[in-house]
Amino acid sequence: MKRLLNIVTLIIFASILFLVSSCVTKSKEEGNNGQAGKSSKIQKLNVDMDTEKRYQDAADLGYQPWKRNAVEVAEECLINTGVGARKGECRVLSDDGANAIVYVNTKDGNFKVKLKRLVKPGGIWTATEIEKEE
Repeated sequence: MKRLLNIVTLIIFASILFLVSSCVTKSKEEGNNGQAGKSSKIQKLNVDMDTEKRYQDAADLGYQPWKRNAVEVAEECLINTGVGARKGECRVLSDDGANAIVYVNTKDGNFKVKLKRLVKPGGIWTATEIEKEE
């Protein structure tokens, strides 16, 4: 029972840490990416591998299974960064099993979230970058 309590406490702590730190961003302006009249703003997301490993361990125990779904991770990341994305609006542009790009068009603009499976193949997804078309 005490071990289960410790696991639940770890998951709650990890979730709070995720909400606070994994979507803290560092922005940089990009050029027009070869598209006439369009530019984008890219936010690189801070990723702590120790935290990601703890998330993976928790997912391996059956907790937070949504972290294995690229769309759900992208939605959560966008919501946590203040983008007006709603559940069900995102769609996968590409997914090769190790890298994915999820797209959403919101009232706040068009966004692409880049995700990677950093801990292990077939494991949880981690949002690494948000690109906003401007």
